[in-house]
Amino acid sequence: MLGGMNTNSNPITEAIDAAGSGPKLAKRLGGISARAIYKWRARWDAGIVSAVPSTRVKALSEATGIPNHRFRPDLWTPAQGAVTAHDRRAGDQPESQERAA
Repeated sequence: MLGGMNTNSNPITEAIDAAGSGPKLAKRLGGISARAIYKWRARWDAGIVSAVPSTRVKALSEATGIPNHRFRPDLWTPAQGAVTAHDRRAGDQPESQERAA
């Protein structure tokens, strides 16, 4: 693979880069170690598309802006992979988003 992000690149590496480091990504996700994130990356590199637990995909997508389907192509299609405000639980809205009165 040549440099740059593409559909063949490791999305966990992209997530680590987006957060600044494995420990920073772990802190964003909460309740997980950087070591676990690095294990996901190694498993993805080994060809295991289920490297990221399905229970972590939504938070990982929201923390990084990388669509769900990039982390778990076996569970989500590109059409289902976008993270939208509709997908967020009540109370999880970004601070900058205005709420209806």
